[in-house]
Parts: sequence; C-alpha cells; structure tokens
Amino acid sequence: MRPELIQEQIDYFLTGIDFTFFWHEPERTADWRAAKDELLADFTAERPGHRPFFWWKADAPGPRLRVGGRGDLVPAFDHPDNLKYGIFRRSAFVSDHLLAAVAPVGAGLTPFDPEDPPRFESEASYLDRHGLLSVAERKALPADAFEPEKVGC
Repeated sequence: MRPELIQEQIDYFLTGIDFTFFWHEPERTADWRAAKDELLADFTAERPGHRPFFWWKADAPGPRLRVGGRGDLVPAFDHPDNLKYGIFRRSAFVSDHLLAAVAPVGAGLTPFDPEDPPRFESEASYLDRHGLLSVAERKALPADAFEPEKVGC
C-alpha cells in the first residue's frame, strides 16, 4: 500500500530539497520503497535517461564512472554519502588553495582543473551500462544523452 505523502516529501524524493525535518530513517526509505514505482514512472516519462535524487541514494548500484578530466578527490570526501546523482561535485575535489595550505601532506594530489574538469559518464550511460534503461526511455533520449557530464566549474 502506497503511503500518503505530502508534496514536500515527494519533492525530496525527486530533487533532494528537504523541508521535512521530522521524517527520518528508516521511514524515508520505507516510504520510498512503497511509492517509487509510481514516482519513477512519472519521472522517467518526463526525464528519460535520468533518475530522481532519492533513487541515487537508495537504489543506484554504485557511483557513476569517471571518464576523464583532472583533479583528485579530497581523501576524506571519497565516501558514498558525498555523491549527488552518482557523482562527486566540485566541492569534493582538491583545490589549489587547499594544496597550498596542506603541503607537503597533499603531495601527489592533483588539484581540480577548471580547464579540464573531472568528467563522469552521463546518467543515460550509467543506466544503460546497468541494464536499467527501458526501451521507451532509450527511444526518447536526445542524441547527446550519452555525452559525459563535467563536474560544475
């Protein structure tokens, strides 16, 4: 039986914007499991080749593959809780300012390069690699759906 969710809960599942302060684990995940089929059907109809925020937290088989670019993760940030939509965001990468502050501890780390930022497989590529793209989704994808995604500059 699908739980009765308020709009803020649905918004959290879809976008990660969290205004539901008193909705904690394990209730969040239980509610997701009960509602996800309906939410995923609506979401993928509107955004083929993508998955909502909470799917990445609860159901993704792992992170997206890094396929290029320069910049190492801050070692302490290499943790699944720091992933958003299956990739690490710029704040998880070593900055040149951080390297200057922690030298020589940071020896061997490469700072984030805005001219060649880290790139990850697209959501569509990830879903395809894991056999999670439906035939209808694949047909609805734009030509560039399989292009790598750059970490925001």
